[in-house]
Amino acid sequence: MIPRGREYILHKLLVILVLSLYFQTVYLNGEKIVKIDRYCKVNLLNKEVILKGYFALGNPNQPLEYLACTPGSKDYESLFALYSKPSNIHLALLTIGLEAKGYIKRKRKGIIVYFPNPKSDKVKILAIWRVGGKIKKRRVERLIWNKFRKDTFFGLAKKGIYKKMYWLFTGSQMVRSYNIKTGKFSKKKVYAADISGTIIGLQYDVNAVISLPFFIGDKWENIQAYINSQEVPKPKTKVTLIIKPYLFQ
Repeated sequence: MIPRGREYILHKLLVILVLSLYFQTVYLNGEKIVKIDRYCKVNLLNKEVILKGYFALGNPNQPLEYLACTPGSKDYESLFALYSKPSNIHLALLTIGLEAKGYIKRKRKGIIVYFPNPKSDKVKILAIWRVGGKIKKRRVERLIWNKFRKDTFFGLAKKGIYKKMYWLFTGSQMVRSYNIKTGKFSKKKVYAADISGTIIGLQYDVNAVISLPFFIGDKWENIQAYINSQEVPKPKTKVTLIIKPYLFQ
């Protein structure tokens, strides 16, 4: 949750200290912008994380497993490819007061499975791109088509089939990386998403930074997410994603 009271003040002081020591701060149109890396910025006034990337998938017949990944990872089954390291995106989300709660274990049909922790802070995600000289701005749910229910995620939320559309800042795991040459695990733990490249998951993925709060498959648990070809532009089209705390539908 977003901290309040004394915890909120201490959190803000810590964030200001870390940002001032390690990251470049600039003022744009009177707003304080922190550059986490070249492609990841934080607008502290508006509580927004701003990410740069491009549309990765253009095939309407290819199921989507992820909303966003890093280039060269799983972008062949992802709507967006984002340039920033996943751990930098995690840090950026922390700076706007969000808290990640990870995944929780549950038994399902006698098997232990992991589900996004519903206590993780909720976020909404906007996509902005340019086509034919015109700027388009959409909630990302409008860009995903559920083949099983024959509507966009946004449309299904309006019909009440889905709960209000939001995403969970679950955060990734800290793991020991495996060296193929030596056959050994590293002593130092690393941020798992930096290895897997998975940033925003449409399926349950404990390595992703952000996850959907519910499963989107059919009764056989096949993924039913595809690109909305009426909205999504051609692959490699540049895009800006804006992630902010979820407050209203």
